[in-house]
Amino acid sequence: MKSQNILAKTILVTGLLSISSTSFAAQEPTRDEVFEQGIYYLTREKSSQDEKQKDYLLGLEKIQNAADQGFPEAVYSLGLMYFKGELVRKDYSQAKRWFQKGAENNHAMSQYKLAKMYLSGLGGKVDISEAKKWFKRASANGVEEAKYNIDLINQKRASQNGTTINNHKGNDAHHQKMFKIHKKHAENGNMESEYNLGIIYKLGYGVEKNDQLAEKYLKLSADKGYLDAKMSLATLYSDTARYQLAIPLYQSLTTEDDYGLAYYALGQLYLFGKGLDKDETQALTLFKKAANKNIVAANYSIGMMYLNGYGVEKDFYIGYAYIALSAEQNDTNAKKSMSFLRSKMTPQDISKGEEALAELKTQLKL
Repeated sequence: MKSQNILAKTILVTGLLSISSTSFAAQEPTRDEVFEQGIYYLTREKSSQDEKQKDYLLGLEKIQNAADQGFPEAVYSLGLMYFKGELVRKDYSQAKRWFQKGAENNHAMSQYKLAKMYLSGLGGKVDISEAKKWFKRASANGVEEAKYNIDLINQKRASQNGTTINNHKGNDAHHQKMFKIHKKHAENGNMESEYNLGIIYKLGYGVEKNDQLAEKYLKLSADKGYLDAKMSLATLYSDTARYQLAIPLYQSLTTEDDYGLAYYALGQLYLFGKGLDKDETQALTLFKKAANKNIVAANYSIGMMYLNGYGVEKDFYIGYAYIALSAEQNDTNAKKSMSFLRSKMTPQDISKGEEALAELKTQLKL
């Protein structure tokens, strides 16, 4: 009888422990609840600066925790924080890492932001193929801006190849829809929509081309710090010989944001002495920085400078290597130059040029 009582007490205690354990487990917040707690701490009203600092740190910790557990919205939010430098130090590499994580888990906006980073080279190198891949996935997941960006990439490639695309054929309804969406959001001060509206007016996607309105909306977006708008506005200024307006934007994009296309554009101004004292050495330095960001046209420009001895001691084989690399990357001018060069070279010269190309690829880790 005594042993039965002991057994009963053991079963009772074990049952209580089991219930207690289950209860505690049920109280453990889920990853989405942790994320919501983080948002709460970040957004609730604060009575003092000290309380504000504590809440921000606690909110960031909660969001980081939820992101580490793979909660998609937390992953995306952390990427945005690093991209914008909100609550954390701006770090494009970290932003790209978190967007990559979200994109691989099929989060549509993470896919879109990752594609934009591949397109601009922020947080790494420009990779148009990767950009198109993630834009397509984002588009399939309902991000309408993604299809619009694919159109822009195709338009740019066609232009580089000396052809044109009928922007409206098969896409007119989509472009008009995007115009209405971005017009509405731009009127409410959304900087990405201001940028997109500027590009729409510049290219005439679903609306009549209007350079004045393009500049207006690009400037509104650039003034709010939107990087692609800064680059597009600087290009617009440069194309219309307003170099003194373009140069500060290019310089800001290179020194503060490591923006690949800005290195190349600024290098062009130094090379031809437009708005700046002509400086071929500085141009070459900037082109090499652009090339390190995988700006294809920069490799071609570097090659031509080595071939002609502009800003550097003339070296035919190094020049050949850079032009060959650019040709491999599908640059139209480089392809034409490579065809001409090889027609004038002996087999021995071509062999030396190919050796220089292999060495260049090793240096660039390609």
